[in-house]
Amino acid sequence: MEVRVSSLGAIKEATVQLKPLTVFIGPNNSGKTWLAYTLATALDSYGWDRYLDSCDIEKLSESYPTLVEFIQEVIEQGNGKLDIIRFAEQNGPKYFEEIFCLARRWLPKAFGTKKASFENLEIRIDLADSKARFLENIKEAALERRLSLNKRTQEALINIVKEKNDSEIYIYAEANAFEKFPLEGIKKFIFRIVFGVLHRALYPNVYVLPTERTNIITASFSKRVTRTNTRKSANRDLEELENHIVPHPIANLVHLMLVKVRDTSLEERTESAKKIPSIAKYLQLAKDLEEKILAGEIEVSNPDNITDTNFSFQQQGINLEMTVASSMVKELAPLVLYLRYAAEIGDLLIIDEPEMNLHPLAQVRLTELLAMLVNFGIPVLITTHSPYIVDHLVNLMKAYESQNQAEIAPKFFLKQKEAFISKEKLSIQLFENGTARNILKEDGLIDWGTFGDVSEQINNIYFEI
Repeated sequence: MEVRVSSLGAIKEATVQLKPLTVFIGPNNSGKTWLAYTLATALDSYGWDRYLDSCDIEKLSESYPTLVEFIQEVIEQGNGKLDIIRFAEQNGPKYFEEIFCLARRWLPKAFGTKKASFENLEIRIDLADSKARFLENIKEAALERRLSLNKRTQEALINIVKEKNDSEIYIYAEANAFEKFPLEGIKKFIFRIVFGVLHRALYPNVYVLPTERTNIITASFSKRVTRTNTRKSANRDLEELENHIVPHPIANLVHLMLVKVRDTSLEERTESAKKIPSIAKYLQLAKDLEEKILAGEIEVSNPDNITDTNFSFQQQGINLEMTVASSMVKELAPLVLYLRYAAEIGDLLIIDEPEMNLHPLAQVRLTELLAMLVNFGIPVLITTHSPYIVDHLVNLMKAYESQNQAEIAPKFFLKQKEAFISKEKLSIQLFENGTARNILKEDGLIDWGTFGDVSEQINNIYFEI
């Protein structure tokens, strides 16, 4: 996927290519994190919500006449069907273009700023190289949604159904449904469901591990959440909490820690792994991360009670609160939680400076683990200042081209050939001087002057004195 952006903080104008593993490098204050967070908020369900909240029914009707005709068919006949594949092919690019066009309105809140200006921001995305995957994901999607007068009744006024591998969405309306419920509300409900299918087809979920993760993993949210035994009240309190947390990437991580961990039991996840190979791989990566990098285990206590959920670190029989665990443990614990409780094939995982607080040995091991994650079906975008990560990616690309992968795997830190990655899956973008450019050469080498220039200058100082 190609992203063209202008007037975003330090970025005057740039074109970047997103691939299964995308790496943003460059000096501080060059726009790496701003672009990563902009993509996160727009491609996450946050962007979908903001888009529908920003547009009234009249504007949506003008933009998507095919959908209006479909809704009119349901009104007149009580049922209807929409070829969602054809609709997505014709309207998918426009839908995402409009989301990014409206981003300038909601980015100040998403970024938690009143001073930064986004008035001149322009973002365009080209889905050409993602089109086949996008449409295939829509076809494989299954959904069942109901619109009722209230949540207590079992009676549904509107039923929306799509079977897996079916190209059509079906809607059934109960008799007098349009007399019992405002027509505008029904239209918006249908728009929300249809656009939700399109939105999740690009990335089913987006997770962000911001640099603040080392503090968030130790935070207590109990004072902000009502002490209650009812899940309904807890969900309401959590939603209010997330709405008050800015920037959005922090709220995204809080959602992972408090909601996904609570709603996904490890037992259920383990059972799913028996049927879904990708989940088994993600659970194994979580274990590899604990055993081969952290040298201990991340434990979760009271996950069902969000007011008392605690994270701790178990090492050699000693259990430590996260507040006194090492900075490396705090840094990587959220990644363990993601892999263990949330990871699904096709997710987009964004990590701001994964090398933070890590010894060089841990950095290169983590690089191999992230490459494995990409090879197991989860796109990853990172920002980094680490020459160890960038240099080791060259090794992993070269190893991928080897005819003797099994023989050379023991030379690497995790000793697994699954970490070897094709250069076709990699995009390395250097941000500097208000723009960005690809620095991954055809031969798999990286033009990493942003690090090399500093190293050369350090060496020159030594010889000059």
